[in-house]
Amino acid sequence: MKQGYLEALDGHRADIRRTWEILLRAAPATTPLGLPDTLVYLMDESLQQLFSLFRSRSTHQWLSRHPPAARSVGISCHCRLNPLINYFIAGHAALAFVAQTVPRSQHHLDDLEAPSAWTNCC
Repeated sequence: MKQGYLEALDGHRADIRRTWEILLRAAPATTPLGLPDTLVYLMDESLQQLFSLFRSRSTHQWLSRHPPAARSVGISCHCRLNPLINYFIAGHAALAFVAQTVPRSQHHLDDLEAPSAWTNCC
């Protein structure tokens, strides 16, 4: 992922968190531990860890060889009782949505580079 794009996306952390919370509250909780009122307190730390991982050279190298299977989170747990399933699905969707809204003027990628930067990372 291009550094400028990552910095621009990091600058939209509040938008990611706000969108994430909206999506999380729209999904029904699968267990009492999955209540949005409980999980929203994890978002800031989760975003901090995610952006730290994006900046890590070893993580970047690992991700380039092993693309994440984020879409399989909800598919691989057939009982849907894991309280964090909706948390991670909503977080992934919020990050993807906000990533598409980052203005070109903020990240200096041309049109052909932006989608591939996102695809290779997440």
